[in-house]
Amino acid sequence: MKKIILFLISLALFLTLASPVKAAHFNLEPQTGEYTQEEEFSVKVNLDTVDQDVSGIDLIFSFNQDLLEVKTVDFNNLFTLNDSQLDNSQGRLKIYSTMNSSTASYRGSDRLVTLKVRTKKEGEAKLTFVCQSGQTGDDTNIWKKGGGDIVDCGALKEGVYKIKAGCQTPEVPPNVKAETGPGSGQVTLSWTKVSGAKHYNITYGPSSLNYQWGAPDVGDVDSYVVSGLEPGKPYYFIVTAVNDCGSSGARQEVAAYAGSGEEKEKYWQEPEVVDWVPDLPQSSPSPSAKAEASPLSSPAAATEETGGDGEKVGEGEVDKEDKPFPWSLPSWLKWLGGGLAGLIVLALIGKKLANREITGLPQEKETPPPPEEKDQFNSQQQSSPPSSSQSSVDQPNSSEVPPPWQQ
Repeated sequence: MKKIILFLISLALFLTLASPVKAAHFNLEPQTGEYTQEEEFSVKVNLDTVDQDVSGIDLIFSFNQDLLEVKTVDFNNLFTLNDSQLDNSQGRLKIYSTMNSSTASYRGSDRLVTLKVRTKKEGEAKLTFVCQSGQTGDDTNIWKKGGGDIVDCGALKEGVYKIKAGCQTPEVPPNVKAETGPGSGQVTLSWTKVSGAKHYNITYGPSSLNYQWGAPDVGDVDSYVVSGLEPGKPYYFIVTAVNDCGSSGARQEVAAYAGSGEEKEKYWQEPEVVDWVPDLPQSSPSPSAKAEASPLSSPAAATEETGGDGEKVGEGEVDKEDKPFPWSLPSWLKWLGGGLAGLIVLALIGKKLANREITGLPQEKETPPPPEEKDQFNSQQQSSPPSSSQSSVDQPNSSEVPPPWQQ
């Protein structure tokens, strides 16, 4: 009986010494961590052969494909031949490394690969080794030089990574209202506070969606009095919630007349629904301790005013109610009308002068005779003796025909 017991003990010791020692393993660095959505981080996969010569490895990972995405696999070239197969849709990664010679091997502890990983959404993601001792197929193996799988599956620790929600902007403040007053040139705004907001911004202008001024930080409050407005004029407002991640944007525009002024219906324009994040005026100063913001000191307010008929009058233009009709016309039309009027006046003056010259001309002057006829007539007079009945004073007879030049 004793001999049988000694034989069994000796056989067990022989089999134990003859079989390979399963001590080699992998580890992840980091093994745990906290990250936010859409964040990228690196995971090092280290190999420890525990002082044994290794000719190659088969490494299989599974991971939560809805939470993680493996972007790249970077080998450290511990082995001469390396390859990887990645399927993010199935959450599967296979890594193969081996020596190109049966005599070559690796012994030691070092980084095998580096994985670049991106988080996708909130949750707890795991990067797990697929390892079952004794399996040599689709499994994790560490091949000892000369043969045999020496991986210690129990020593493989999965990676656990908590993914938090990314930086979230606050919700749009609801129930925004604008009321006239309480004082002259003032409008009171109110809204419902939202969670996650550190402060609120107010942006406003003289017409819908035309925001020229703003108070970029009025504090963590639910109401605000805008001062320094022109009494009786309408102003249009939006309120946005802000935290370290950004602005909520705006969905609702409200409007009200500035207090203590004649409220003119012709100025009014219905507020619009907006769906954007406005750019705050760069020149707008931070609100004062009294929480006042004034558009009257803004350059934009000085160069754009509202005319008497509700239309905007830009710089260099004239209000229609302050000037007579012609001055409200465009300049090119004024020059054209003036030129036509000048031409008409010149035409009338020319016609009048022509008529006056025709009616006021003297009688037509006698045309003097040609030189030959005058000489001939004079020679005839010299050759004829004077008549006895002719007076000593040369007076032409009424019966005589005057010379041609006197006709």
